[in-house]
Amino acid sequence: MPDENKGEDQKQSADTDSKPVDQAVAPSPATDHVRSESAKPTEKEQHPTEYDFRKWSLRFTGALVFIGAAYSFFSYQQWQVMNGQLAMSHLDQRAWVAPSAIEGKPEQDKPFNISITVKNTGRTFALEYKLLAGFESRDLADPSPDFDADLAKLAKDMTGEQANTFGLISPQGVFTSTIKASSDKNLTKDDMLEITSPTRIMFVFGKITYKDIFNCEHWTRFSARCHPDGTYRNFSTYNKADDNRCP
Repeated sequence: MPDENKGEDQKQSADTDSKPVDQAVAPSPATDHVRSESAKPTEKEQHPTEYDFRKWSLRFTGALVFIGAAYSFFSYQQWQVMNGQLAMSHLDQRAWVAPSAIEGKPEQDKPFNISITVKNTGRTFALEYKLLAGFESRDLADPSPDFDADLAKLAKDMTGEQANTFGLISPQGVFTSTIKASSDKNLTKDDMLEITSPTRIMFVFGKITYKDIFNCEHWTRFSARCHPDGTYRNFSTYNKADDNRCP
C-alpha cells in the first residue's frame, strides 16, 4: 500500500541518519616522513660557520685589493698625463736663449772686433744671464780645438766683478757682447796676410748660462768658424743646448 511503503522509506532514511560518523583516518608513515623533511631548517635558516665567515672575508679582502689596485693604476695614469701637461707648459713658457747673429770683418788699419748678438726667443724672462766667449786663431794642421778648456782659462782670468755680473733678457729681447779679437789694436798688413792665409783658421766660441722663471738652470754652447770675408759658419758638434726639465 502506498502509505506503508512510504513509511518504510522514512524508516530506512532515519536508520541511515542514525549511523555513527567514522573517526579521522590515522596518518600513514609516508606522511610522517614528508612532515619530518619539511620540518628540517633550510640552508638560509642555518647559521654561518667559521669556514663561511673566512670564505666571505677573503672574498671581501680580494675585492678591496682589486679596487685599490685599479684606483692606483688610474691615479698613476692621470698623474702621468698631468705631469706631461705641466712639462709641456714649462717648455712653452720658459726662456730660450741662443746666439742669433755673429758679425765682424777683419780690415787693415782697423781693430778687429766681433759682436755676438744673443736673443731670448722664449715667452718669459731669462734670469741670471751670462755669456763667456772667446776668439782663437790657429794653423790648419793643429789638433782640433778644446773649447771647454779655452773657456775655463778665460773664466779663470776674469776679475771677481766680471765673474759675478749677470744680466736679464726680456722675452724676444736681445743682448750684444763684443770680443776684441785684436785687443783694440789696428790690424797691420802682416796681420791681414796671416788672417787670409789658406793654412790659418779662426774660431769664435762661447757658452751662455741662464735660469728660467721656474728656477731651472740652462746653458747653450756655440762655435763658429770665422772667414776673412766676414762670414761665420757653425763648426763641429760643440753647438748644443741643455735638455733640463726641472719639476
